[in-house]
Amino acid sequence: MTDDRQQEVMQMLAQLYVQGGATAVRELLSSSGEVPDAVIEQLLTALEAQATAEAAANAGATLAGALAGMLPTETINMLASNTVAVKTGVPDKLEEWRAQLVATHEDFSGRGADYANEVAFVAALLALLDDQTPAAMPPENPYQQIVDSMVQAIQSFRDQTGT
Repeated sequence: MTDDRQQEVMQMLAQLYVQGGATAVRELLSSSGEVPDAVIEQLLTALEAQATAEAAANAGATLAGALAGMLPTETINMLASNTVAVKTGVPDKLEEWRAQLVATHEDFSGRGADYANEVAFVAALLALLDDQTPAAMPPENPYQQIVDSMVQAIQSFRDQTGT
């Protein structure tokens, strides 16, 4: 299966997970008898982690949306969900995602003091990619809640998969 096709299938499964929960995904995947139960459970764990990260990103963006200079919700969701995805369900994309985050960090760093919160946010995402605990952000940083939720989602995945 090509990377594009695999990503498309994962997006469809994620949508089914949001709409019908784990039971709907489990029923779909087990109906053919071709997907082993262990693989189904790994996929469900990854989908749960992704849903948790997206919910956290939405909550954080909603909470902080009134702050000047906040990244668009879609950007926050993409940064959070892709980071959780490469640490859970699609680790083969980790280096590609790291390169994109490094470029984003460099871009934000060059934008001056108005982007200090965003620089800290992307630095935290890079720390997560390296299995490091992200540095604590200042209390006024609107992205801290998102990072905390991502840490929990990744840890939940690891606890459930034993990785």
